[in-house]
Amino acid sequence: MIESVKTSAFFSRVSGVLGACRGFRMFSLARIGVFSAGAFVCSVFALEATSPGIEYRGKELKLKELKLKELTIKGPRPANVSWRVLARHSVRIGLYDYPVAENLDIAARTLNETTFARGKKFSLNGALGPRVPERGYKKARAYGPAGKSVEEFGGGVCMVSTVLYNVFLKAGLGILERHPHSRPVSYAPPGLDAAIYWKSMDLFAKNTLGVPVLLRMFRDGKTLTAELLVPVEWKQKEKIVIRREVARAVIPGKHRDGFRVLTYRLYYLRGLLTRKEILAEDVFQPIDHISKDEN
Repeated sequence: MIESVKTSAFFSRVSGVLGACRGFRMFSLARIGVFSAGAFVCSVFALEATSPGIEYRGKELKLKELKLKELTIKGPRPANVSWRVLARHSVRIGLYDYPVAENLDIAARTLNETTFARGKKFSLNGALGPRVPERGYKKARAYGPAGKSVEEFGGGVCMVSTVLYNVFLKAGLGILERHPHSRPVSYAPPGLDAAIYWKSMDLFAKNTLGVPVLLRMFRDGKTLTAELLVPVEWKQKEKIVIRREVARAVIPGKHRDGFRVLTYRLYYLRGLLTRKEILAEDVFQPIDHISKDEN
């Protein structure tokens, strides 16, 4: 839960950022924030970076190009609601060390106890903000947008987006944006990973369940877990199954062959298949060379 003073400060920063952008009309708090006695979510318009993106320098955001994306931020949970776990997913943390663990802990604390109402959208980049040292993030190894191993602040946070992507899939939430890694990762099967990068890649989902959803996230040693909870009285009518198909034909490579993966979501009602949703067709390019630290 965010204290009211912190929420007010957040809106002040959003208003300041919007006011600093030429061509943007100032929004009043009544326009960008919706509050009521029974409400538990306030919707705002957050800034999502597009290429060349938002650069973070010190404590200022330098805006080059941007677009508005609606997202959900923390607020007080609805009163007198009992919750049950609808979906749970865990990943085993690869390349486990202090910087990675610290980055995951910061992200998990930021996201834990996030609630969003039915029909609301969730941006992971919007919820986490920039992964910068001023917010406690450490430098750790990660795959950059070009697929090369790099040291960057917030390295390892793709495990957060991956665990969220899978729990969203299991729960039946709508996926509006997701990006695969350019190479397979150790903590998720190809097709079920989700890359995130502040300037260009986001995980963007929508609560399509018709009831409020509560997100919990925590790390236990080398395991990162996300849970989605719904009100106890709500029952999911359909059973959801996630399937992957790896194409038989491979793309030859000197070190690793490339391949294609089709991922889809199946919905069953009383044992009968009612619909099939194509989620993604990912192509992992062949690798002809790999450095020692990427083995």
